Amino acid sequence: EVLYLFGRTENELLAHLQKNKIQIEEHFNKAERKRLLEAMRVVSSTTAIKKTIEEKFKIKSLFPAGFKIADNQKDFIWLRSPETEIDKNFFIATKPYVSEYQLLPDSILQWRESITSNYIFEDPDQPSSYITIERDIPFNPIQARQVNLNNNFAMEIRGLWRTNTRTMGGPFLSYTFVNPSNNLLYYVEGFVYSPGKPQRELMREIEAIAYSIEPIEKPKTEKQN
Repeated sequence: EVLYLFGRTENELLAHLQKNKIQIEEHFNKAERKRLLEAMRVVSSTTAIKKTIEEKFKIKSLFPAGFKIADNQKDFIWLRSPETEIDKNFFIATKPYVSEYQLLPDSILQWRESITSNYIFEDPDQPSSYITIERDIPFNPIQARQVNLNNNFAMEIRGLWRTNTRTMGGPFLSYTFVNPSNNLLYYVEGFVYSPGKPQRELMREIEAIAYSIEPIEKPKTEKQN
């Protein structure tokens, strides 16, 4: 992907770069997401995982090969792709949508904490260990913004996670949106654990997975004459 930028003078070009830096960055992010999604369509997870998510949550999704179901509850599913030095995770949770205030960042993060403290453990044999939000690093605060996720309004949140025992941690990315077909609020999050390793490309993959998620609309019924 090549983008040509022009200016009558060097200062003018620099001014345009500064003014449009977010749009330029997003242009390349979209191109990278598209490339990753095309690759996932060729080599994706098993049909069983796709079918489970589709039937359980009424959403379409794509996961790279290697992901397996780690936990499956009534309104929650956790998928993992653990490798030797990289542990990629993705989970989906739902609850009834009752108010637009549920899409505010504080409400989302509160819901997120209740999900991870109940279902995502550092060690399954020690349920007192769980995943929480890292709030003690001032130079990397939680970032929230509104985005268009496959023509659906969504709240994107980026931040860092850690275990409550402070023995593990890493980046996370989440999207929260409403499915009008079933009036449910969805929370989808991907996080990685890869200490000492570059994580930018891992998070690009997590973002691409999230952008593969799309609510399945109910078929429209024809009006009777």
